[in-house]
Amino acid sequence: MSAGVPRTRVMAADQWLSSVTGLACYSAHASGAEIGAGQLVALAGGRNAFFAAKVPVGEVAELERFLAAGFRIVIAASAFRWSRFHSDPRFSRALADHVKRAWAENCLAGSRGDEVLVVLDNGTPAGFLAVLKAGSAAVIDLVAVRPQRQGRGLGETLTQAFAARWASRAERLRVGTQLANTAALRLYERLGFRVAEAKYVLHAHVRDGALMK
Repeated sequence: MSAGVPRTRVMAADQWLSSVTGLACYSAHASGAEIGAGQLVALAGGRNAFFAAKVPVGEVAELERFLAAGFRIVIAASAFRWSRFHSDPRFSRALADHVKRAWAENCLAGSRGDEVLVVLDNGTPAGFLAVLKAGSAAVIDLVAVRPQRQGRGLGETLTQAFAARWASRAERLRVGTQLANTAALRLYERLGFRVAEAKYVLHAHVRDGALMK
């Protein structure tokens, strides 16, 4: 692919994330071989921009292509301490919190997903789990428990409720989490989930017309 602005099939604009962050946001939809640092800067068009991609862990050559293009591996609101935005040092903590807060508000407002489960602790909302139907699978799109209510098994209660409600309504139940979040991994495995795939989450940032190193 020649230098210049990538084709739409290579980079897809993320209008929602752009509106939340104030950045021009894109997700990669092609091989890293079709994306170069010069193309990221060109696509930014003089704006501050953010680019994201995912690569299966076993595809080392593909990972190297994205790294050569300027992407960096992200080590995968206050309740979302393990999100990919919080793990990216180029996102401020305040902006990462803002992204997750807006995501949660979309779920609770019914503009994203299919169902939101809420858990009460002594009659007070203490956490929620948002469900998104993706093809034949039901996915835990977002889950959080208030920091001061964590450690009481509320996350497990929410996940069990999700499994009970959706086991007969979907062919598969899915959830994604950072590999660094060992507590979540142990919880999901204890409830019968098994690791199906692992991916590197990659980010690239353009600021003031240049790719950040």
